[in-house]
Amino acid sequence: MRQSLRSLPKHATVKTNFDRAEFIYGDRLDLIEEATVDCPYCGEMITLVLDLSVSEQDYIEDCFVCCQPIRVRYSADGGHLIKISADSADA
Repeated sequence: MRQSLRSLPKHATVKTNFDRAEFIYGDRLDLIEEATVDCPYCGEMITLVLDLSVSEQDYIEDCFVCCQPIRVRYSADGGHLIKISADSADA
């Protein structure tokens, strides 16, 4: 189960290191990292929040500028981002 910043219990410990935040909750370590990509429609740079505790993700995220659907795909290994792509949702 994925926890957001707002839903973490009060006893969770939060450590920050620039654009990476590590949330320690009992025995569980969730890695959250920000990544910047270009929107394939309007070309604006947008920031995505990635959960690196999951090895592969493929989902649709709307551009914060033009509201077009972007297909986001990324892979992670050991809490490190390996690759990320942001393409038009119809591609």
